[in-house]
Amino acid sequence: MAILNDNTILQYLDSLLKYNSFTKASEDLYISQPYLTQVVKKTEKHIGVKIIDRGNNQIRLTEAVRLYYKYLTENVEHTNNFINQLNEFTQKKNSVIKIGVLPTLGSFLLPQFLPEFIKNHPDVKIELEEASPEISVEKAIKGQINFYIGQTPATVGPQLECEVRGHEPYYFMIPKTSKYYHPDQKFVNIESVDIEKLLQEPLLLTCAGSAIRQQINFLTHKFKTNPIIVLESTNIETIASLSAKGIGSTIIPATVAMHLDEGEYNLCPLPQDILSLDYFLAYAKERNLSPNEKDMIETFKKINIIECTQKEGWPKFSELGKGQKIKI
Repeated sequence: MAILNDNTILQYLDSLLKYNSFTKASEDLYISQPYLTQVVKKTEKHIGVKIIDRGNNQIRLTEAVRLYYKYLTENVEHTNNFINQLNEFTQKKNSVIKIGVLPTLGSFLLPQFLPEFIKNHPDVKIELEEASPEISVEKAIKGQINFYIGQTPATVGPQLECEVRGHEPYYFMIPKTSKYYHPDQKFVNIESVDIEKLLQEPLLLTCAGSAIRQQINFLTHKFKTNPIIVLESTNIETIASLSAKGIGSTIIPATVAMHLDEGEYNLCPLPQDILSLDYFLAYAKERNLSPNEKDMIETFKKINIIECTQKEGWPKFSELGKGQKIKI
């Protein structure tokens, strides 16, 4: 009779300890009682110590075998972990990739690369988790998600590796209630406005700590202005909609401007050398990437942000953005 593998021996010992009976344990394991007894004796002979202490009508592990039991438990756990890690590289079917993403990015950025990836990897299941940057970063570091997709890679800590795609342009949104509003036209050239004066208008901004807010703070600091903030929100689309109604001016990415309803407001492109929005796909630096994960990174890298933010019928951003340059 050959010695059984560690996992099977551990299973037999656990059943014996649970039922305190060779008969009940053998029934639980769907083997005969004589066979279970034979396994125990064979294992005792193999390791050179007695396994079971039958004193006081209790089946207990002997002191010497407690060390063996610990070895079996750890060895089985390590083996299972190794198999799971190996499966990430070898198994194509039923594999799962979990992605943490900002709620505001789901409808814009994901359609730019996920359809191609899913088409090329029909056996991979994608699980999306829309959450705040803090939650997604923590989960990515701990390996609870495979990737985190966000904005402004400079805000990500050193524990994560980032693949960056950029640069999405920004528009200064000027409502009809502003004295700098140009009636009867949607777009105004950067040469026709003064950015410093626009920054002194009543502003609607995203909340402190957001990626967009950090960039706008940099802009106001550069121009040494103290913004008059009349409203803050966690949702940039809400801010844009309220600005269109005349509550105040704001600064929005091109992807938000593209989905605005028609209204009485101007869109003024800000030079990309002073303000643009980068997107990234991040993952834990210490992780060994599976082939599927590597393919997702390569697919993400194909995104052309400028093409994605050019709405049909709109003038090209480069044509609107010519003119005034601000040194950083």
